[in-house]
Amino acid sequence: MNAKPIPAPIFSSSAEALVYGRFQDEPLSESLTQLDAALDGAIGQMGDKELPGKKHAVTVLTPLGRISAKRIAIVGLGKQADLDPRTLTHAATVAVRELKDKGIAEVAIDLPGDPRLIVEGAYMALFEPDAYHKERKTTTISTLCFANANESEVEKGRIVGEAINFCRTLVNEPANSLTPTALADQAQQAAERSGLSLTVLDEDDMHRLGMCCLLAVGRGSEKRAKLIVMSHRPNPDQPYKLALVGKGVTFDTGGISIKPTEGMGAMKGDMAGAAATIAAMEAIGRLNLPINVLGVAPAVENMPDGAAYRPGDVIKAMNGKTVEIITTDAEGRLALADALTFAARQGAERIVDLATLTGAVGIALGPYATGAMTNNPELLELVRSAGESVGERIWELPAWDDYSQLIKSPIADLKNASANRRAGAIAGGVFLKEFVEDRPWVHLDIASTATVGEHQPGMAQGPSGVPVRALVRLAESLV
Repeated sequence: MNAKPIPAPIFSSSAEALVYGRFQDEPLSESLTQLDAALDGAIGQMGDKELPGKKHAVTVLTPLGRISAKRIAIVGLGKQADLDPRTLTHAATVAVRELKDKGIAEVAIDLPGDPRLIVEGAYMALFEPDAYHKERKTTTISTLCFANANESEVEKGRIVGEAINFCRTLVNEPANSLTPTALADQAQQAAERSGLSLTVLDEDDMHRLGMCCLLAVGRGSEKRAKLIVMSHRPNPDQPYKLALVGKGVTFDTGGISIKPTEGMGAMKGDMAGAAATIAAMEAIGRLNLPINVLGVAPAVENMPDGAAYRPGDVIKAMNGKTVEIITTDAEGRLALADALTFAARQGAERIVDLATLTGAVGIALGPYATGAMTNNPELLELVRSAGESVGERIWELPAWDDYSQLIKSPIADLKNASANRRAGAIAGGVFLKEFVEDRPWVHLDIASTATVGEHQPGMAQGPSGVPVRALVRLAESLV
């Protein structure tokens, strides 16, 4: 897919389709006024019902030869005072999706706001989850053009947009295809594309490091666990300013504490944190950010078997703490525990973990925000601001010391789940805090935001790519 900046007015270009924005209850913008003149006043004659400007409503017009373009898509932006990064990105996405099947090769976009967000949104429109259909949906769009943008803005948006869709592609893969080894292979390809260095630790390596929590999760599976380590280190004499640690459970049955059938098929996506980590690291490498960033992804499959770990077991983590297993369906935090310790011992100055950790976060926040916990308010504010800049909402959950009572065990240092369902998302976070070795740390529970649902009309259903964009912006903010 080609992407390039073009001068306004876009209707003077060779593009076969044009995208404009319309604010609700406002006069036509300067761009639309120019287009209206070129169309002999056809747009001005349309009433609010035909061109409402309501958020994400799309009206597609045919110019009937008055200009060279074959189609014009006018997307609603809502109230002008309410325009934010989330609305702008989604507007670009829904408008381009409306044009995907119209036999059009080149689309020109003129929307108000941050050009990079518009580029990212347009690229997000290109993803489809139908990878295994006999006849896949296809698009003839080969070039996206952006007004009011320079080459650098378009290139940055393209790199991040491609990373988002790479993440979504990984999460969409079935578990019989995307095993821990296959996920490591995908990370290798991403590293080669972006100039990152990659190390993949096998189970022998993990044994030597004492990663017994991560190893326990994979004991019931024939698919061997891997620890994926990606490094972007343009300043080799300096420490890692940031480590991203993503949960990579490629399929989660719940283990011996087996899940009900309903919803288990969605557990192929329990590696969304790892996918976002790998994709964000690729984008960071391709952007050549002058900052050292480490990416760590424990890749493992949680299956029931005669060798599987059990409720009641006690396991020693890499940092020496012992963990009583209350449920084998709280496996992600075990895999992350050793990965977090590993990242801290690589000298990372800040750590952000991301995981589809708990269903409880969706009960608390629904699909509209990612839950966050921290031991460092300053780092959380950087993460939250990065998310806000791209329209990815992040909401803090408390991490008060009181909540540590939820994970106290009478026979071990910790237990991997609370005895009841109270504060389930928080219990997961305070457990992880035990393994960051006092580094500034933020935990992102993306269990309810890693998937697109009916709450996001106009988007392809399936993986969302959250929080790839926020992670990249975070890394940029630390430069």
